[in-house]
Amino acid sequence: MEPCTPKPNEAGDTTELRVLMIADWFVYYLAPMALALSETANVRCVLKDHGSEMGLPGKAVREKTAMFDPLDVEFVPGKQFDLRSVGALVRVIRNARAFRPDIIHSQWHSDWRLLLLSLAVPRSTRILTVHDVTPHPGRQFHTSYLKRLVRWALYKTTDGFVVHGERLVPKLREDPRVPASAYVGVVPHGALAQPSGTYPMPPGRSLLFFGWWEYYKGLDLLIEATEAAAKVVGDVRLIIAGHGSEGPRARALVRNPELFDWREGFVPDDDLPKLFGSVSAVVLPYREASQSGVVPLAFANGRPVVATDVGALGEAVDDGVNGLLVASPTVEALRDAIVRVFTEAGLLAALADGAQRTADESLRPETIARRHEAVYAAAAAAKELRRR
Repeated sequence: MEPCTPKPNEAGDTTELRVLMIADWFVYYLAPMALALSETANVRCVLKDHGSEMGLPGKAVREKTAMFDPLDVEFVPGKQFDLRSVGALVRVIRNARAFRPDIIHSQWHSDWRLLLLSLAVPRSTRILTVHDVTPHPGRQFHTSYLKRLVRWALYKTTDGFVVHGERLVPKLREDPRVPASAYVGVVPHGALAQPSGTYPMPPGRSLLFFGWWEYYKGLDLLIEATEAAAKVVGDVRLIIAGHGSEGPRARALVRNPELFDWREGFVPDDDLPKLFGSVSAVVLPYREASQSGVVPLAFANGRPVVATDVGALGEAVDDGVNGLLVASPTVEALRDAIVRVFTEAGLLAALADGAQRTADESLRPETIARRHEAVYAAAAAAKELRRR
């Protein structure tokens, strides 16, 4: 597939591709891709202003707009039924119509205002990135009738979908909300807007579990696997950074507390390079996943990933190149992978080199932007064929 090419206007002149980006969550994912896309297209963004993704109160997204500079960014209020939403919605819809985007690209959401915005320019090709194709076990997101209705309409009115792995395509196709005629393209989960560093590999044996402490993330499995690995290779330090409902249960499993460094709470962006740089490898012991932003974050900091082969993680992690894949989410399989990282001569250094190389090549924003352009072109072509 070729990237989208500029369209001629009525006078026959070539114009830039116009792309309107819409996001509730996933702003760290969106920013570098939108900036890279703006090198070949006219890109504008509409974001929902809230602090949840940043772990901060209030208008944290608005305060982080520097990551989008110099793109045009507009906001809708965080609360869907805030009276200010009416004026903000009218404004962004008016501006969207004046912009006349060729592509309206939304990140997965369940906000009725963002849905209306995506429908405001009927002739635009609508793209939706579905980060999690199936709901995570043990988590229930947006179960209200209105939000379920919004998601149904969002899927039904989408011309092209983006998922983060080939394995996820048939899963998405099974969703009855996905139109049979819609195009589904694959774009890897690219680099995030959060800072990264080039810390040397630390001495000793250290691992990192980073993110939500939820059942599907398998933190309990990793705690037991770490203790089992320590019996083979000696002391292993596991940093557990993040927060979530599984915290109390996971802590109760610990038998050797000296092996674990609990850092409960949100990790500020500026602290991430030091955190990732303080460990040898990052572990994703997930029971289930579609994808994970932790993988590109680890690679950007030059750290390999040990991950269970679930969802598209088996595509993001190239076994033996930038990390190790664990065939099943079990204590024994995770233990064996951890032992291998720390005992096989030269393996850790080779995996770290591969991780950095992956970040610098296939996951760089410019590469991800070109992949999106190909999806835009294919979805627009498929939509045009349906019109004939």
